[in-house]
Amino acid sequence: VAQSAGCWDVLTACDVFVYIGCLVEVFRLARQLLRPGPGAFFAFTTEVMEPRSAKEMTSFRLNEDGRYAYTQGYIESLAKENSLHVCSRSCTSLRKNFDRDVWGHIWVLGVQKP
Repeated sequence: VAQSAGCWDVLTACDVFVYIGCLVEVFRLARQLLRPGPGAFFAFTTEVMEPRSAKEMTSFRLNEDGRYAYTQGYIESLAKENSLHVCSRSCTSLRKNFDRDVWGHIWVLGVQKP
């Protein structure tokens, strides 16, 4: 990571975070790899988690299917903590599971101005 720090314009991770859980370190490393200033982006997908309580508003959960889902608040708080801002977030069906739509977000985060 040290050799690539600040070198990347775009990082992508589609259908990856469903296997990870806590994304604190992922976001920290992504920010470290992205070049400073506007014009650098982090694009990824997450499956939608509907919070069941106020405590879960900024959280993630391992679902029965063995895949992690994330709240919008969790991703937004990680973005803010890592000097990233939400450029785009769209909700769409990412895949089918037993003939049912699995809803998720397609995120594009941008590096904030230093």
